[in-house]
Amino acid sequence: MSKQRIVTLVLFAAIFVGYFSSAAGLFNSLDVPQFFTTEALMEHQDLNLLPYQTDPHFFVHPDFFMYEDQMLGLRGYMQSVFSIPLHIAGRFIAPFLITDQFPQNIQTPNFKYELAVTSLYALFMLVGLFFTWKIMVELTKNELLASIVTFSLAYGTYFWKYATMYARQPIMIMILGMAMFGFYRFFKKQKPWALGLVLLGWGLSFGIDSTLFLSITIALLFILIPLLKSLKKNKSSWIMYAAYILPGLAIFILNILGNQYWYDTFSFAQYDRHDLFASIPPNELGGFLLSVQI
Repeated sequence: MSKQRIVTLVLFAAIFVGYFSSAAGLFNSLDVPQFFTTEALMEHQDLNLLPYQTDPHFFVHPDFFMYEDQMLGLRGYMQSVFSIPLHIAGRFIAPFLITDQFPQNIQTPNFKYELAVTSLYALFMLVGLFFTWKIMVELTKNELLASIVTFSLAYGTYFWKYATMYARQPIMIMILGMAMFGFYRFFKKQKPWALGLVLLGWGLSFGIDSTLFLSITIALLFILIPLLKSLKKNKSSWIMYAAYILPGLAIFILNILGNQYWYDTFSFAQYDRHDLFASIPPNELGGFLLSVQI
């Protein structure tokens, strides 16, 4: 194994350990509704948050709305689908965590489990950084330089802040990195799998973040000309292209069907906040409005 490869392995191990150790559990209404949405999917196969309202960390106001006697989070369910494996792994990791340094007033019965899951969220950011590193290696032909740039991104930007937050940002970085690598490889070598990677990111982003989805959609327009040239050059390649494109399209369609089933709307819940103020109890509405004004 080369010295550069050893440096790369140490780099990603250091990033993961640093991120994992920086987790602090659930914070506020930005992450709690999504956490319990995942729990609802796993335990009840629905998105209803009401069964968890007795949990000490059930601070969801104002990021929910009521629909057909259900309390639903504003940010859809796709992030929760991504998070299910982390919740499963978190149940095994939680008993081994040492939480003596955390304040006692936040250590609820499920605190170690919440901490384990948010710690594992670093994996999403790590995958995104890996794709970034791969692009840098191909551009510079130097793993050491690519590692320095990746380390700078990991600890010199907001990546670190969001790495272990139960929010969509780590997943967005992963999807963006994947799509960027697919774009780079497709423009360079017109490989069908590269286009499939972009379409996979496109399909997944629809349920994660509207801005990311629209950005990838616009970028896809620039692929049309090289794609048509590739198909014209090798007419039999359309079958291979179709095979690689199909997973991304299937995820996009399934996402829409899921939105129709759970929200009765084309897009996920973040696009339609319904009557936000009506969802906040009267005793909390004044404080919320004051915080918005500030």
